[in-house]
Amino acid sequence: MRIFILNKLKQVSSSCEVHFQWIPSHIDTWGNEEADALAKDKAREVLATSNSLTYLELYSASKHINKKTWLVPRFLLGIELISLEDTLL
Repeated sequence: MRIFILNKLKQVSSSCEVHFQWIPSHIDTWGNEEADALAKDKAREVLATSNSLTYLELYSASKHINKKTWLVPRFLLGIELISLEDTLL
């Protein structure tokens, strides 16, 4: 996600100037509460519509499946072993 944000910043900054400003707190800063509420709404919206998995999530899931398959005897899983001769026919 961080690389995506950096790439977007590079893209935007190629056509206009981008400035960052540190805001010390939410107290007595005009528009900050509204900006905070909008950011929270957008963050919830992105999480609600995102159903894709990260590489690490996919890797972890496949590792779990492989380990489970390895530990459980094949006959209990209903997997029938075949010989190489059977695959060549």
